[in-house]
Amino acid sequence: MSESGGGIASEPGKVPELDRKERSESVDKQQDRNLAATDAIDESPAETEAVETEAAKQEITGSNPQSSEQKPAREIKPVIPLRPLYFGEIFSGAATVMWRYAAWVFGASFLVALIAAASDFGLGVFSGTPLSPFPPTKINIDMVQNFSDSVSLLNGSALWVNLAQLFLTTISGTFLSGFLIILVGRAVLGRSVTFTEIIAELKPRFWPLLGLTIIYTVLVAVGFAFFVVPGIWLSVVFMFATSALVLERGRIGQALGRSYLLTLGAWFRSFGVLLVAGLLAQAVNFLLRRAFRLDNGLLSTSAPSPQSATNGYLLSQAAVDLLSSTVVTPFVVCVTTIAYLDQRMRKEKLDISLKRTFGGEFLR
Repeated sequence: MSESGGGIASEPGKVPELDRKERSESVDKQQDRNLAATDAIDESPAETEAVETEAAKQEITGSNPQSSEQKPAREIKPVIPLRPLYFGEIFSGAATVMWRYAAWVFGASFLVALIAAASDFGLGVFSGTPLSPFPPTKINIDMVQNFSDSVSLLNGSALWVNLAQLFLTTISGTFLSGFLIILVGRAVLGRSVTFTEIIAELKPRFWPLLGLTIIYTVLVAVGFAFFVVPGIWLSVVFMFATSALVLERGRIGQALGRSYLLTLGAWFRSFGVLLVAGLLAQAVNFLLRRAFRLDNGLLSTSAPSPQSATNGYLLSQAAVDLLSSTVVTPFVVCVTTIAYLDQRMRKEKLDISLKRTFGGEFLR
């Protein structure tokens, strides 16, 4: 050790060790911030208010130990601004999630869509009739007659095939919905996630989510049976229930209540989000059917009969369903989840909790 210029030179090897220690502490702090932001989303409104009150007291009294620290910059920005969103930002945020996490989004969606398409194709081959010979965008005057033909599939062994298909699509669809909701919740924080982390979070919530999905479907179906309008109202009022159940770790009844409260006073805005997402989904589906020549126009007076429904037609229909579901389903789920977070920022000031965690660096 030697003195030079009035200072004392450090021993060899000490500076690198200090640098490594500082880097390690910085990483630990960053992980703590990520966990705190995740907790902010998972907290109920009452818990969030209590945390904010305590934080405000610390800021006023100057007792907050982190107030004077220089917080490290994040390398990955959240997919949406941490403030109440403009209408278009909900859809651009969904597109950003799908682009940034494309491997997870399209990988999971493709596997789920493949199960549904394979079951549709298998049922069509087994019965000799395509399960859904009418594209959603087609108005067909033979619909009533063909619907009665489809109902005949419920006789005998075809009943079990239909039940098996319904079971597979419900289970796989519920898994995809929960998977994407968790992914969006983490993407809002700008966090990278792994498949193992998502599955670990989804596992304890899967069966409640499945039950909620069935209840939501039944409620909306019954509502549509009564002159359509009640079905539309219910579909909007409870559109945030799945996001609330997964991200807030609540029960089914609590999730339905949370969705009702979040849409209270914002029904038309929520309806607009749902309507635009549905129109975009139908546009993609229509374009794919045109590309595969499965749709001759919006108005048609004929449909493939059971005798003319070849395996080639069934295969083309399954391919269209596969491609459409791979793109459309994650987009709709991402839009709904971001709209849910937007309503929480508007009604419960979730953005303030997140900004406190991030030091306000994402106010834009």
